[in-house]
Amino acid sequence: MTVANGNPMNACRLFGCLRLAAMLVAVASSTAAWGDDCAAPVTQRAMQKCAYDEFLVAQADYAGRYQALSRSLAPDARAKLLRMQQACMRYRSAACEYESSAVAGGSAQPLVQYRCLARMTRSRVDELAAMPNCREGDIACVRR
Repeated sequence: MTVANGNPMNACRLFGCLRLAAMLVAVASSTAAWGDDCAAPVTQRAMQKCAYDEFLVAQADYAGRYQALSRSLAPDARAKLLRMQQACMRYRSAACEYESSAVAGGSAQPLVQYRCLARMTRSRVDELAAMPNCREGDIACVRR
C-alpha cells in the first residue's frame, strides 16, 4: 500500500478509515516476524520499509484515537475537530515534504519523509490523547 497522491489521508478516504486501520494492524503484526531486521536495518530498502511500517503503526494509532475522540463529542464539536484534523494533516504533509526536500530526488527521500510522517503522527496522537483530559478551570477545553 502506498500513500495515495502523497497524502496519507487520501488512503483513509479511499479505503475507509476502519478498513485502513484493520490493514495497518495486519501490517504491524506481520512486521513482528521480521522485527529484528528493523532493529538494525542494513540496506536502504530495509530502512525505508521499516520507516514506512513505523508510519503505518503510528497512523493506525492516530485513526483509533481520532475516532474515539470524535465519537465522544457533540456534532458541532465533532465538525470542528474534523476541520482541525484536516488542517493538521495538510500541515503534516507539507512539513514532511519540506523536510524531505533536503534529499530530494535521492534514495533517502522516502526514508526521511516516512520518518517525519511517523514522528508528526505520534505527536498528534499525544495531542489527541490529552484533549479529553481537561484540567479543572481550563476554560479553553472542549467538554464532551
